[in-house]
Formats: sequence, structure tokens, C-alpha cells
Amino acid sequence: MEQKKDKPKKTKLIIFTTTFVYLMILIVGYLNLTSIQDYIKLYNYKAPSAISDLATQDTMTDYTRHLFYLNSPQILDTVTSFRNQCSETKNIIVLGCYKIGQKGIYIYKVNNPLLAGINQVTAAHEVLHSVYERLSVADRNQLNKDLQYYYDNKLTDTNVKAEISLYQKYEPNSVYDEMSCTYGTELKDLTPNLEKYYSKYFSNRLTIYNYYSSYESQFNSRIAKIYSYDTNLTSMNSNIKSQQLNLSSLYSQINTLKAKMDSLKNTNVISYNSLVTSYNSLVNEYNSLRDSNLVLVDQYNSIVLLRNSIVDDLKKLDQAIDTTIITSS
Repeated sequence: MEQKKDKPKKTKLIIFTTTFVYLMILIVGYLNLTSIQDYIKLYNYKAPSAISDLATQDTMTDYTRHLFYLNSPQILDTVTSFRNQCSETKNIIVLGCYKIGQKGIYIYKVNNPLLAGINQVTAAHEVLHSVYERLSVADRNQLNKDLQYYYDNKLTDTNVKAEISLYQKYEPNSVYDEMSCTYGTELKDLTPNLEKYYSKYFSNRLTIYNYYSSYESQFNSRIAKIYSYDTNLTSMNSNIKSQQLNLSSLYSQINTLKAKMDSLKNTNVISYNSLVTSYNSLVNEYNSLRDSNLVLVDQYNSIVLLRNSIVDDLKKLDQAIDTTIITSS
């Protein structure tokens, strides 16, 4: 009789234990759902050499590289293929995009050798979007405070200020997200809090900044040179016009004096001869000023050619990063 009573107890214990284990599996699975999903997504994934090279060149930490690969990054070498993945944003140069939910990172391939490093900076920028999305609410709120503090008190870089202004205008809901990506790739000196944040994702963040500084200098140096030439040309143009006004005045004086001398030539030789020295002096002054003006005009034209050559170089750089799609009206 006692053995018959013991059997149901053992059965209940087995059922309870099985249920408990099953629930624990569900709980652990739920708590690690993201890790499981990542594992499934990355199962058998092998990063192409161009992608793994970008991760190495950007000094991505293991976690950052994990997120980078999780997005199956693609480098696209035509505007059409790039724009099939990344939409245009008004007045903002777009060379890469991140699809929310770890659904992809796309990078436009910039081939101009003068802009070497731009693909590395783009990759770092986009993976930082992935990082930002996975932050806890508390960590994100703290980061946003640090980003805003820097913006209010430390930000002096005019290019970055202009970028943030565009995000504030056209992507107001993503400003902090964009700040986190822009600060980490385009600013050399940050607050200790921000440096600590980025150190989790890049072992040497300044490597990325150096890439940025290198290719950005290609634009800035040309713009500065064009500005310098324009300033010089404006001054030279003013001098040329002033000289030409003086030449016109001298020419008028010469003609007036010549007419007077012609009227005296056959009637008053003495008066005529007294004017010859003044006439010759005016002619010499005119010729000297004319020669000087011609030299200045030649210099002006030479600088215009140099200036326009740099403008053409700048246009080529702009074209190398132009991902806009021109549609016929």
C-alpha cells in the first residue's frame, strides 16, 4: 500500500522539475535573445577582406567588429547601387547609411586617391549608429548629456557645427545619434567622458580622426587657396582699374596738349617749343604706366588660370563624393 502512495509523489516531482527546467530555459533564452539572434545571423558569416580590412584599419574592438559584421557591410561602387540602399538626405552629403535594427551598413566607395581614408571614416561613423542603438536607456541618456555638454561648451570646429545644424534642421529626431557618430570620427579632442565612451569601441580613435583630417585637408587647403587668390585678384583688379583711369586721364591730357601744340606749330614756334618737354613727359608717364598696367593684367590673368585650375580640382573632389541622383524634370 505504501509503495502505491509513493509513485504519484515521484511523478509530481518529475513533472515539477521538468517544468522548472523548461521555464528556466525560456527565461535564459529570453534574456539572451539578442545574443542568440546574433549567433544565428553570423553563423557561417565570413567577412570579405575589404570589410575586415576596414574593421582593422578603424581599430574596432571585438564588440564593435561584431556589430559591424552583424550588419553584413557592403561597399558599393556606383551611385545607383548605393542609392538603392541609402536614401538621399536634403543638403547632407551621404556616403554611408545604417539600417535600424542591425539590418545593414552600406558604404559608397570613393576611389579618388586624394580622399584616401574616407571609406574608413564612413565605416566607423555607420557602426557607431549600431552601437548607439544597442545602448541601454540609462547609458544613452548619459551619452546624450555628454554630447550636449560638448556641443554647448567645447565645440569650435566650424565644419562639425555646420553638420550638426543640418541634422537639427532635417533630422531632428536623430541629432544625438548623429552627434555620437560625428564626434567620434571628426573631432580630435573630446572630454574625458566621451573619450571613455569611444574607447570601448575603438582601441585608437585618433586613427579614425587622422583619416578624416587627411582627406578633409584636401578640400580645406584648396578652398583656402581659392580664397587667397580671390582676395589677391580683388586687390589687383582695383589697381588695374585705377591705373586704367589714370591712363585715360593722361591720354586726354596728351591729346589736349597735342592739339594746342599743333595750333602753335606754324604761328608761335617759341610757345610750341616750350610745351614739348611737358608733352614728352606726359607721353613717357603714359607709356610707363601702360607697360606697368600690361604687366599687372598679365599677372592677374595668370592668377585667374591658377585659381580656376584649383577650382577644377575641387570640383573633381566634390564629384568623387557626389551621390546625388540627377532626375530629369
